[in-house]
Amino acid sequence: MNIYIVILVIVAILSILILITFISLNKLKGYKEKMVVAEKNIDTCLDKKLELIISINGDIKKIISEKDYLKDYVGIKDLIMTNIEKDIKLSEAYSLLNKLILDNDKMIKNEKISKKMAELRRNDEKLVSSKNLFNKAALVSNNTIKTFPNNIIAKLFNYKIKSYYNNKTEDMDNF
Repeated sequence: MNIYIVILVIVAILSILILITFISLNKLKGYKEKMVVAEKNIDTCLDKKLELIISINGDIKKIISEKDYLKDYVGIKDLIMTNIEKDIKLSEAYSLLNKLILDNDKMIKNEKISKKMAELRRNDEKLVSSKNLFNKAALVSNNTIKTFPNNIIAKLFNYKIKSYYNNKTEDMDNF
């Protein structure tokens, strides 16, 4: 009779360990999926931002034909760069666009440019939202990976700590 109790205890312990493993893996997979979706949204928003900047640049060149102010930024689409690098460059281009437009009355009054700038602002809101979603999922995932018994399961199934978008860990205190 003692052997049956020992076998029953071993089966119960193994069942609990398997259950804990599945629960932990489901959590980690869920966070990973959220980060993948957010990354895809970030990619889409950055591509849209570049497209709009190129389009606005064309409109600006029609008004001020003496110089192509955004030439360095328009070539971004041909470069291989990370999303963070692309985001930084496009933010610089966006700032330059704002300055150019505010310094020229013709551009301020141009309806095409105004519509595209409004669309660019909406796109930037989506971009910020996607970054926040990624960072929140990364934060929760990283905290889960650091806790017991998830840390063991994460190591077994090769889940790693993810860095936050733009590597701004100080912003994570707001979540």
